[in-house]
Order: sequence, then structure tokens, then C-alpha cells
Amino acid sequence: MAFRLAPVARVLMLAWLAVLAVHLTVGIGERGLAHPAWKLAYNGLIFTAAVVCALGAPRGERRAWSLVAVGIAAWAVGNTYWTTLVKFDEQPFKAKLDKI
Repeated sequence: MAFRLAPVARVLMLAWLAVLAVHLTVGIGERGLAHPAWKLAYNGLIFTAAVVCALGAPRGERRAWSLVAVGIAAWAVGNTYWTTLVKFDEQPFKAKLDKI
């Protein structure tokens, strides 16, 4: 059942990616990911990629694709934390190369 849902999920994810890419390049509404709805769309796309990896794995390779899906989900959790909870008005740290 899950294997049959993978193509549908892929098509939806590609459509989602296309809308997000058009927004980031052309600008639908505010530019960038300033609005919370665009942050939700961006982070949701990463979570969706993890689900597609988990659902679309062929029978003989499910363990490997599950590990990839876990890695993508961990990235999604970290990215969601960074974009929603961490707020910086200025650069959080200064590197030595910033002086150059």
C-alpha cells in the first residue's frame, strides 16, 4: 500500500518544490522566507522528502532507504528548530575571516 502511494507523494512534493522555488526566485508575496507560512512550506518540504524516501523504498532496500529517511528527518527537525526558534538580529558569531 505504501509503495503505491510513493508516486503520488513524489508528484505532490515536486509541485510543492516548484511553488517554493518560484517564490524564492521571483517572489510571490514577501521576498524570502520572512513570512511564517513560507517557513512552514520550506520545512514541510524537507519532512515530505523524508516520508517519500521511507514510502518509496523497494523491498530489498528498505533498511538503507529508511536510514536515509531518518537522516533527512533529523535535518528537517534541526532546520525547523533553527528557522522557528532561533532568532538573531545580527550575526551570532564573528569569524576571523570576516575582518578580511
